[in-house]
Amino acid sequence: MAAIAAARAAPRLARRAAPRTFASDAYLGGDLETSTLPNGVVVTTTAPGAPLTCVGVGVGRGASHGPRSAALAASLNSFKTANGRTDLRIQRDLEVAGSMPFSSFDAHQTTTVCTQHVVTREAPCVADAFQAAALAAGVGRDALTAWEFEETKASPLALNALARHASLEEQVAAAAYGKAYAPLGSAEDLAALSSADVDAWLQDAMSSAPVTAIGLGMEHAVMVSLAQSVLGDLAERPSASAEKFPAFQAGGVVAISGDAGCAIAVPAPNDEAMALTVASAVGGSLSQGLLVVSGEDKESCTTQLNAIGDVALAKVAAASGLLDLAPEALAALIARGQDPAALYGAILGLDDAAISAAHASATSNAPAAVIAA
Repeated sequence: MAAIAAARAAPRLARRAAPRTFASDAYLGGDLETSTLPNGVVVTTTAPGAPLTCVGVGVGRGASHGPRSAALAASLNSFKTANGRTDLRIQRDLEVAGSMPFSSFDAHQTTTVCTQHVVTREAPCVADAFQAAALAAGVGRDALTAWEFEETKASPLALNALARHASLEEQVAAAAYGKAYAPLGSAEDLAALSSADVDAWLQDAMSSAPVTAIGLGMEHAVMVSLAQSVLGDLAERPSASAEKFPAFQAGGVVAISGDAGCAIAVPAPNDEAMALTVASAVGGSLSQGLLVVSGEDKESCTTQLNAIGDVALAKVAAASGLLDLAPEALAALIARGQDPAALYGAILGLDDAAISAAHASATSNAPAAVIAA
């Protein structure tokens, strides 16, 4: 509660929020409520008075589990034909109800949600949206349709997803973690997958992976009831996992061709608030447990990484970034166990000297992974 109080007392930040962000007084001041169903499924809610709801499921399985690109393929096919309903029917029903579906993943987690503007949190469309998101995540669904799976793999949607995951940040992670790192996706790995491979991946996740029911803008009791009705029959499972990235490989260097430029990464601080603030202070980003700076060449990247900016402004920028998160990104943050209001307050409460010390530790004492064009 102290963190929530700090968030409420924190100064308002000037910002230009995107149309689909979740920023609201209810979001900043709302408690994050958490319950656990008898089978270990976690139910978490926040901001019951927000004008937007986002409901769905976070599953503790990502790109580091199973065949390479299985998480990518599962995400691409999440709202496809299932249980006798075509993908057009599923998506049309969501559209009529005012819902928008989203699926995302990282190395350790997959998050599948639907967002909607509703008059009441107990409206049927919210329950339908949650059921659709859970089905898309693999809860109670039948096998993927083989021809549809192959068609999706060759679609522009898949090519765009591959392009995003072939970024400098992804490549520098591979350099940083060495052979222990499982890439989020590659064209070759995706082409080699069959629908049966992804069916098995989903079944494994549904049998034992941690599952979190997410309800942004939802009353907690209503969300618990929804989760029990949809997820209550899942097998018993742990409520959380202790997934970590591999040990950082000193001196990892990978040469790439083309106009990709350069990226340098060092291990990010373990504390989420500190990591976000240090990344803001150097104009970098967080990716796969790393603090990453990219630019035209190694020299400019090194200069940027080592030159910490105004730490007070960095705190404001990092906290403001939380307010500008789209609902599905906020849902993924919460599914990872983060309380957004507490995180907001923690960022603004950081000591300036501690931020400078964390930056110095990350950039001076840790080895760097470098990719240069």
